[in-house]
Amino acid sequence: MLTSLEQVIHRSQQCVEKALEALMLEKGRRPPRTHDLVELSGIIPIEVESMQNPNRLLERITVESGKCGGRPCIRGKRIRVSDILELLASGATEQEILQDYQFLEADDIHAALAFAAAQSRHILMQLG
Repeated sequence: MLTSLEQVIHRSQQCVEKALEALMLEKGRRPPRTHDLVELSGIIPIEVESMQNPNRLLERITVESGKCGGRPCIRGKRIRVSDILELLASGATEQEILQDYQFLEADDIHAALAFAAAQSRHILMQLG
């Protein structure tokens, strides 16, 4: 039985996997059968210069206590990182998201993925 924290981390990884798979399908690539996020992220060609500097992308992620329950958002706007990941995981393309949320930029979507990837690298320690 997974703890609540382990369940959240597992669900986050699933969202990132689905988002990366959606990006691969959008680029005409068939996703491999793997759960390795590093392998999946290495398959997608980097076409945006800012993707080469994830720290620059992460600057787009903001956390404000009075906004969206203090959850990570994009550039202070009321759209959470998790909202973007869930859209990608449900099969929405980058172009569809940008059309539906015209205040977003392509790098905002890339920032959400970079943030999720950074979060999945945290080492968990089992206590007790």
